[in-house]
Amino acid sequence: MRRALEAVEEASPAQHELLGFAAEGLSPTEIAARTERSPGSVRVALHRARQRLATALKNEVARYCSSEEEFEEEMATFSSFLGPSGEGT
Repeated sequence: MRRALEAVEEASPAQHELLGFAAEGLSPTEIAARTERSPGSVRVALHRARQRLATALKNEVARYCSSEEEFEEEMATFSSFLGPSGEGT
């Protein structure tokens, strides 16, 4: 997970910052107040940051899997951990 977060930080420090605020439990409205953005733009940016993080995580998982079957199993486990919304339970 650390490498995936580092990949997001390298690609977009602003997205990394938003993910940090979200991880602290701040709402989009609270994040907007801290970053001087509108709540709507924060929601869009968080969505994009989460997509970028998911892609980075998939790439990290793929690096350590020895077969496509193992990759699919790991991704199924990861998806079940995230829940139906794909953003954590």
